Amino acid sequence: MLLSESKEFIFFHLYKTAGTSLRHVLKPYCGLNESKHYNVNGYLTNADKDIYEKYFTFGFVRNPWDWQVSLYHYMLMDTQHFQHKLVSSFKSYESYLDWRVHEDCKPQYIFFSENSDESSPITLDFMGRFESLHKDVDFLKSKLGLDGELPHYVKSNHAPYKEYYNETTQKMIADAYHKDVSYFNYTF
Repeated sequence: MLLSESKEFIFFHLYKTAGTSLRHVLKPYCGLNESKHYNVNGYLTNADKDIYEKYFTFGFVRNPWDWQVSLYHYMLMDTQHFQHKLVSSFKSYESYLDWRVHEDCKPQYIFFSENSDESSPITLDFMGRFESLHKDVDFLKSKLGLDGELPHYVKSNHAPYKEYYNETTQKMIADAYHKDVSYFNYTF
């Protein structure tokens, strides 16, 4: 999360949605009041709700099928990631997905919802998409009066996400992340 008093915005940074790159554009306008992956509920519980209601609030989401492929490769690549050893122990992407959807499923929706659940509302002013990143960042730059170019940080190299799925694993994501699929209007 980044908060800017000068530009009156709060950015909620969900992992693997280009947040590290976005931070490069936003950070010059922010103070030291940040927590990298502070969710909306965490902010509303521990900070000033009046600021949340007054400031322009936003975050970014990603197609859940693509999001999981990116996250999987990132955790394999980053030996310092807290789940690196666990994820490295899986024999395949399908094994990883089985664990993810049955043991550690955290839909993007709950990160942004007011009570960190699938039934409370998302009240952010803007939800950007990884798939339209440059267009959405241009909108934010115009809306908030920001400068700076968007770099590409934390890139993991892998095949296009569709190559990682079969009918079974496609359905696993569709079922486990049904709220993301329906609310953010994603398809495989």
